[in-house]
Amino acid sequence: MTIIYLPIEIKDRELDSRLIIALELLRRGFEIVLGVGHEMIHRHSALPPGVHLLKGLNAVQCRRMEELADAGSYVVALDEEAFGISDPEYIARAS
Repeated sequence: MTIIYLPIEIKDRELDSRLIIALELLRRGFEIVLGVGHEMIHRHSALPPGVHLLKGLNAVQCRRMEELADAGSYVVALDEEAFGISDPEYIARAS
């Protein structure tokens, strides 16, 4: 069974949406882990490989993506602020 890791950075802002995502993924047969974002990232080596949802595409997030991928996980990035940005130079600078 695939494990989906859904990190939460700011509970008041993100918990409800993560719960909606988790409910749908549970319905589809995935195993879900909700947790404090930075704790999940820093302790990824103690977690089984899975799919990590990360928020953002900045340089720090890209380094985290590389660490998770090197540990055998897949990464999905969600950056609502980047919608509508299609300038390749901007995207290259962010990573």
